[in-house]
Amino acid sequence: MAAIRAPAETLWKSLNLSTELLSRLHLSEQPDPAVNSSFRIGTAAQTVIGLSGLAAAEFHRLRTGTEQDVSVHVRHAVLECKSEAYYSAEGESGEKFALFDTLAGVYPTKDNSYVRIHTNFPHHKQGILDILGCKPTRESIAEAMLHWNAVEFETEAASRKMVATALRSFDEWDAHPQGQALANTPPVSLVKIGEAPNRRVQPDATRPLEGIRVLDLTRVLAGPVCGRTLAGHGADVLLVTSPKLPALPNLDIDTSRGKRTTQLDLTDPTDRETFSTLVDGADVFLQAYRPGGLAEKGFGVDDVAKRRPGIVYASLCAYGWEGPWRERRGFDSLVQTATGFNVAEAEAYAAYTGDTDAPRPLPPKPLPLQALDHVAGYMLAFGIQAALCKTITASYQSIYTDNTYLTTGRFAGGGILGNPVVAFERGPPLPPRSMDDPEVSQYAVKVKQTQGSRGGTKLKTMTALAHAAKLSATPAKEGEAPMRLDAHLPDSAWITRAPPNHCAYRIWRTCDSTSLPPSLSHLNANMRPSAVRLLNILVPVKRTVDYAVKIRVNPDQKGVDLNVKHSMNPFDEIAVEEAVRLREKLKDEVKSIKVVTIGPPKAAETLRTALAMGADSGIHIEVPDSAPAPEPLGVAKALRAVIQREKDGVDLVIMGKQAIDDDAGQTGQMLAGLMDWAQATFASKLVVDPKAKEAQVTREIDGGLEELKCRLPLVVTTDLRLNEPRYASLPNIMKAKKKPIQKLTPAELEVDLAPILETVKVSEPPKRVGGGKVENVDQLIAKLKEAGITPVKS
Repeated sequence: MAAIRAPAETLWKSLNLSTELLSRLHLSEQPDPAVNSSFRIGTAAQTVIGLSGLAAAEFHRLRTGTEQDVSVHVRHAVLECKSEAYYSAEGESGEKFALFDTLAGVYPTKDNSYVRIHTNFPHHKQGILDILGCKPTRESIAEAMLHWNAVEFETEAASRKMVATALRSFDEWDAHPQGQALANTPPVSLVKIGEAPNRRVQPDATRPLEGIRVLDLTRVLAGPVCGRTLAGHGADVLLVTSPKLPALPNLDIDTSRGKRTTQLDLTDPTDRETFSTLVDGADVFLQAYRPGGLAEKGFGVDDVAKRRPGIVYASLCAYGWEGPWRERRGFDSLVQTATGFNVAEAEAYAAYTGDTDAPRPLPPKPLPLQALDHVAGYMLAFGIQAALCKTITASYQSIYTDNTYLTTGRFAGGGILGNPVVAFERGPPLPPRSMDDPEVSQYAVKVKQTQGSRGGTKLKTMTALAHAAKLSATPAKEGEAPMRLDAHLPDSAWITRAPPNHCAYRIWRTCDSTSLPPSLSHLNANMRPSAVRLLNILVPVKRTVDYAVKIRVNPDQKGVDLNVKHSMNPFDEIAVEEAVRLREKLKDEVKSIKVVTIGPPKAAETLRTALAMGADSGIHIEVPDSAPAPEPLGVAKALRAVIQREKDGVDLVIMGKQAIDDDAGQTGQMLAGLMDWAQATFASKLVVDPKAKEAQVTREIDGGLEELKCRLPLVVTTDLRLNEPRYASLPNIMKAKKKPIQKLTPAELEVDLAPILETVKVSEPPKRVGGGKVENVDQLIAKLKEAGITPVKS
């Protein structure tokens, strides 16, 4: 068993993580052969999946104190390393979709060798055809390739930014300049790139990475698998792709599970600015651009570390950040061919079949799955979570971690099985690509698609492979899917969370660049603390029957007559007044006051009143005139959705303690519960300190006053004695007409406002009966006795 655990223990210790948790990792005792391959794919798969789960468990232990076991079944791990082949959506099996384009594959060359081409993307396919000058058929390509030497074609393709590699053995790759450039690079590493406050996380998390925000700028398999793994452990992962680049929907449908998705063109100044705001709120920056690609757009490792101190910047590429191939594009199948995997697998298979006298080189034999892609993805997820642990245990740092297919390949290829018979005779083949297969179905899970903030798509049900890492206390979250790549608007993409609970002061110093590898030696992190976050205040307001109107019950006794004068709920007027007073007191420390209402078109008048009192902008969640009044829970869910859409976040919600029409007094408390925020109800005094991110609230209780000290974000409900609302002046009423009001619908917010309660009967209070006069005390006592009131004996 010690030999089985050795790779995991070596990698775990290489990142200087606590060894106490290693005993909690449980792996299959006989992992290989887990599939018909000469490589120890089972060992590689269960090791990296197990480590990614163990790192999640360690982060959870650091934030909650809870320890747990992590177990991985090797066959499940192997199947998860080909998850893109095992899924079905709306009853359509993934087996109907080819994993590779019909033209992709290996072709013989003039010099008795082979070249592998990758043509899944249309521009890559056309580029290869342009070089060969042939028709788009396998026969035409095979004929044209015989006019090329393998390395010459590989070089020409690279010069045109196309993707093709020549066949090499392990020895040939080790002698290659690129192989030598990364010879001593570890599979995963952590490098400190700057100073930042030590991370403070909520201790009551239900999943390890709950509240951690991840920007995922990766495509195809390795990077998306990494992001999907982080999402499974509770992270808020936002997949950002370009609308200009082609997609691979048959892969995206699996690897986008659990993520939110949006599209931004980083060559467009407006989209670049929007992306910058996303970076400001991120904890992890995961990217798989070619080296230097993001730096050209202002989002290189040093740019992001300076902009967002404390971030974990994770990079993935095919051939590494050093050497002559550093800017070449690559995919798993190409790296297998270029670096020796296909030759070694072919030789082992020939030994198994007895075909040892066949001419060399043998036709390349690929691994039965995209092992480098998946192992690299889980390896990077392990590195990211290890880095997050460091941001808790090691104060004041930003961390860089990376991984390449080459270093992953050396890890995965480090254990070739000695006996080909063991590999190919006892190694079971992968099951058919059907979710109905008995072996596949035992690892399957059903998930639903999320609508996203854009809406407009039909929700689907998907069957896919569950996460293979089993955490005993915090099972992986099987997230919603499959989503479009633009399912969420970028300004509402992040799930709102409480801001980090940092120390009251911060220490900043220059990063020691001598500790960086050559590719990062230019970093000089003269980090500056970000400016104090300005307050964004949200005030919900309700249009109610005016307080001076006499209420009349409808004849059917199901409601009251609404064809009367309406105005803003008086308690909400107090809330608006308090928000405006905070601005007058704090001045520039209040960035925005936004009011929101739910109601028919006439509810816009209530928003205009609030704008005239001093609010900056409004949101109108419009419902038809005939729609029933929303209930407190529905309102709270709608407010939560509004908060989640706010690009700059919300720090303080001030709202009336109740509405005078239903007197429920529940919405504020429900909203705080849904958001997991602090709450202070029945407030009669409010003092906010934006720098400390705190508020002091005096609230009225039975028998006196209670003073609370709360952390922001916070929900405050107002009592009558908090203030006396102002009257809007005529100039401000005129100005309010030009202030913006955004219109939304419940469907856009993915909120169902249909009532869940039934009004049985509404009745007026009983009419008061006139009283009578008595002449003396004796008559009073007699009347009381007639009414059944008896004296109390002393």
